[in-house]
Amino acid sequence: MNVLCGRESAIVAELPGTTRDVLREQVQIRGIPVHLHDTAGIRDGAEPVEQEGIKRAKNHIANADLVLWVHDDSSPLESADFDFLPRDKLLIVCNKTDLSGNTPGLVQLNQMDAVRLSALNGDGIDALEDYILSHTMQVATIENEFSARRRHLEALQMTERFLDNAMDRLSEQFATGGTGELLAEELRLAQHALGEITGRFTSDDLLGKIFQEFCIGK
Repeated sequence: MNVLCGRESAIVAELPGTTRDVLREQVQIRGIPVHLHDTAGIRDGAEPVEQEGIKRAKNHIANADLVLWVHDDSSPLESADFDFLPRDKLLIVCNKTDLSGNTPGLVQLNQMDAVRLSALNGDGIDALEDYILSHTMQVATIENEFSARRRHLEALQMTERFLDNAMDRLSEQFATGGTGELLAEELRLAQHALGEITGRFTSDDLLGKIFQEFCIGK
């Protein structure tokens, strides 16, 4: 936490259970904003106050995009230690390579992604930042794809509605002998809705859509 923040944000001590509450920091990693939540360590036999901290830690783990599980690289790694953690968003961070003598960097341990580093001298921190940024880009891509699919579905639903209206106008035209201006308008609106999928709309239209649905710089 302190290395990524670039300052002494969290208290560091040899005594287990030092971190009780959740510490929150927003940092810039090579220009990309990242929210860090430092939680209590999860262990058995904790006293009541620490147990509350562990409960909060588990809640944050459930909602995190990436979980960094910190392990002492100078001691054996046991899978049972992190079996309770979600494997699809878990990175094992093996700290203290300055004591273990292992080479810092990204490795595979127990068939899991892991980064060996030394928070003391900074070795391997670049590999940790690389991994965090790579995972951040994956999450952003998934969210953007989901958002795009949602917009496409909404545009198709609008197109269907305008085409249904056009069919109604066409029936009215045959029944009453109208000129068809309303039919043409419904078809134009349907074409515009399809343009949101194909990209055939103006920059002003796009900016209006963005500012209508998202809060930027608030």
